[in-house]
Amino acid sequence: MLFSFSALCMLAFLSCSKESNKLLPPAPIAESLEIVWRRPIVPNPALHYTISMNPVLHGDYVVFGTEYVLDSVAAPVLFMDTATGEVRKYWNDYSNGPDAFDSEGTLKEGRYLLLRKSSSIDCIDLESVQTQWQSNAVSGLPNLYAKDGFIYATADYNNGRSNAIMRTPVDQLAWDTVFAFTKMDRYMPDFIAFGFGTLANGDQVIVWKNRNWGSGHGTTDIFAFNLSADSLMWRNRDLDINSGIIPLKIDEGVVYGLVRNRAFAMELATGSLLWDQNVNQLVGPTFSMEFFNGDLHIGPDHVVLKGQSDELAALRKQDGGLVWKREDNGFGIEDRFTYFEGKLFFPSEGLRIVDAQNGGALISQTLSEEIDKIESRIIVDGQRRVMYFHTGREAFCVRIPRGI
Repeated sequence: MLFSFSALCMLAFLSCSKESNKLLPPAPIAESLEIVWRRPIVPNPALHYTISMNPVLHGDYVVFGTEYVLDSVAAPVLFMDTATGEVRKYWNDYSNGPDAFDSEGTLKEGRYLLLRKSSSIDCIDLESVQTQWQSNAVSGLPNLYAKDGFIYATADYNNGRSNAIMRTPVDQLAWDTVFAFTKMDRYMPDFIAFGFGTLANGDQVIVWKNRNWGSGHGTTDIFAFNLSADSLMWRNRDLDINSGIIPLKIDEGVVYGLVRNRAFAMELATGSLLWDQNVNQLVGPTFSMEFFNGDLHIGPDHVVLKGQSDELAALRKQDGGLVWKREDNGFGIEDRFTYFEGKLFFPSEGLRIVDAQNGGALISQTLSEEIDKIESRIIVDGQRRVMYFHTGREAFCVRIPRGI
């Protein structure tokens, strides 16, 4: 009887251990980074600092930028050899002077690179390294979005009372107004965070946030416009809180988004709110999640999100319930997730690589902090299996650790 009881306890222990293991992230599998090359993007990395554009990969070039004089060229866009980091070509033909062009102000679409300030847009042909077109006609937020060969931008006018979505073919300057809106209340309209999707009948749809600025805490409307039918579909006004610039994302007929410390899902066809979760209450983060920083990734059955606290969290797509949370991912993510082969690469107090399905860290904490604070999106070159990013002082090419 004693043997049977012991065996039963052992089986129960093994069963519990097996079940517990399902909840644990995998052990870190990488303990060293191989830096292929590094190159200063400021005159003196010990003294100077830039928050310049995200790197852009095109053929044998990886493109960086700086607002300093470098190699005797003022504020150049640097076309570096992907293999060596050697600068092959320069571009600095700005229509309205250089800028940082960070976050959504840098956009690559096909063979073209677009750089936007609030009052100007420069389009560069990456093949010829020549200016394709320039525009000073659209004044608005320095954010750009692309879909099906068009570039989308916001324009504000009428002393800030009106906002519009404009678009032009990527290879030529031919602005067209998609949708215009004039405020009818005390709030100032602010279009941002565009996302694109498809209805069941094949119609193409654009969705966006309208951040209403004014007295008090503000609100966030969500708009949906049918590009195929050239008509407004709906406007949802359920979100009584203001928000950041993290783009909306559409998956299988559902719009997902982040506003301050909340995550939500809406039906694309109707704009009906499917769920709205206070992520602070679900996760219990070290600091308020907020969502002025961070990103949102759509997985097969859950959405992964991060704000300015050090937690990653996954919510069920069907109801927004918490699936898992992972701590120790750094505070104040500097840029967006990059998804590659089931993994999320992102900068947050260093380099982070995690399993997109369960959030488990794939490199050690020590390795994550080996490189200085990263100030750009991490761009993955799948063929060469390297990563490109910059720290505000140097551009890096780092090999993806073996086994990842």
